[in-house]
Amino acid sequence: MKNKFNTYNKATFFALLILPLLIPESLFAQEQRKTIHQIESEYFQNQQLDLNLIPETNVNSQLLESSVSNYEVYGYYPYWVGSYENYDWTALTTIGYFSYEVDSETGGYTSIHGFDQSGIVEYAHERDVKVELCITCFGNAANRSILGDTVKQNTLIHTAVALVKDAGADGINLDFESVPSDQRDNLTAFITKMRAHLSNEVPNSRLTICLYAVDWNSVFDVEAIVPHLDKLLIMGYDYYYSGSSYAGPVAPLEAQNYYLAKSVDYYLDEGAPKNKLVLLLPWYGRRWTVLSEEKQSETAGRSKSMSYATAKALVGNNTPELDAQFATKWFNTTINDTLWQAWYDDTETLETKYLYIKNKGIAGVGFWALGYQGSGNEMWETVKKVFSEECSIEEQLSAGDINLSPNPIAKNEILNIKFNFDMKNFRIEIYDINGKLIGRYQHENIAIDESFSSGTYILLVKSNGRIIARKRFTIE
Repeated sequence: MKNKFNTYNKATFFALLILPLLIPESLFAQEQRKTIHQIESEYFQNQQLDLNLIPETNVNSQLLESSVSNYEVYGYYPYWVGSYENYDWTALTTIGYFSYEVDSETGGYTSIHGFDQSGIVEYAHERDVKVELCITCFGNAANRSILGDTVKQNTLIHTAVALVKDAGADGINLDFESVPSDQRDNLTAFITKMRAHLSNEVPNSRLTICLYAVDWNSVFDVEAIVPHLDKLLIMGYDYYYSGSSYAGPVAPLEAQNYYLAKSVDYYLDEGAPKNKLVLLLPWYGRRWTVLSEEKQSETAGRSKSMSYATAKALVGNNTPELDAQFATKWFNTTINDTLWQAWYDDTETLETKYLYIKNKGIAGVGFWALGYQGSGNEMWETVKKVFSEECSIEEQLSAGDINLSPNPIAKNEILNIKFNFDMKNFRIEIYDINGKLIGRYQHENIAIDESFSSGTYILLVKSNGRIIARKRFTIE
């Protein structure tokens, strides 16, 4: 099938990429917090995309085998990003086509954004990548309207499954956000019915769901829904969001309150099996107007989201700093005499998070969103570096493969670092809990002298310039 969503001309694509990134998210704010999925979806609903202006492409797309077949690598494909032909398909296992927008009045859809015309299913299948149709339902009122009405539920189920069947796609992804707490049981019943009808109409199909980074209202009965789902995707972003009072990381690996590792542990404790749990990570960041240049400064307004490509360009002559606890980079910049503080993930910080996923033993990783990586190959190469079968032993080093002793440690003692196999060309970096670099070392015995304060520290192991392990220790 001909791809009607081929390459935008450069000016058109750049405009589409940065438009939502230049609009303050206060324009979208209501009484409930919205995720990046909802904010960008609502923005692009109001944009007129003239598909007749999209030229054909002559991209040479080779049919190559997946490099990451032992893991789930899930990429959301928002309809507004244009051509999908320039992706490295060997770094993907599943595409989520975003999206079927639910009509809460009927259960049908307000738009499917060309899903049935895009040609993406055939194109992906030629590259051994699955395609799911993402169904979006945003807001308390819309979710209550759908989940509280069995007639609307049935309309939604039958309409969506028919679209998937007709397109030859592989399944459905559910992205129901801001579900009211009183709809918990109805959500479970809906998932059960969707699974039954999907399996009946599309044999060997998949049903997946987006989970909130923090399930504030306990809307997911994890034990009850797990048998009906193939994968559960944690939206591991917007821990610091558009309305945050202080600038900070979109996806902190560790932090004081809420963070990626805590979200993963929560769902594991709730009954999600590791082989079904996927952690979605951001290929975007945020920038806030701030009151000072201090890290995590108080904000002066709501943030703007920015793709990885935009963040990379915005860095300019600035030198981003690594916060080792968050595993995120940040920098200050001045635009039109206004001070901004930006937080984003790059290949170094994402690699740290990929290694956490791999060492945790969960099913894999996903991204919001494809198209945000820009024109370079570094984002794809980092995914393959960590999740490919050829990943070297250094790349697979986990916190369990190094031992720190003693830990806790007193001042004027020696911190001994033991690798469980021969480790060459390594470097140790120690950061305090606030992300300040304390020292760099190239030996395995570090004297903890009086220059160290009592508290918690982050130890990073680097090899060939890459972070391959991190571990905490405490100085008493």
